[in-house]
Amino acid sequence: PLVVDNDAPANQAFLLNTSHLIHFQMGPKWGFLDRDGSMLHLNIGFDEYVAYIGNYHELATDRRNAHGLLADLSEA
Repeated sequence: PLVVDNDAPANQAFLLNTSHLIHFQMGPKWGFLDRDGSMLHLNIGFDEYVAYIGNYHELATDRRNAHGLLADLSEA
């Protein structure tokens, strides 16, 4: 499938072979970020508390030459 990404560089197309992409994940899938011991944090200047949820993960490949890039494309 073709997916458009507005944040990608102009006039370039990235070609990914999804069978060679690997998703590495550390620890539980999702969890509250509570490194200071508290899940809720006061939002300064507002009458509210906020909580942050996070996930430590990375996308990698097992075969670097399985992907490609088409550069210097022109608009038709």
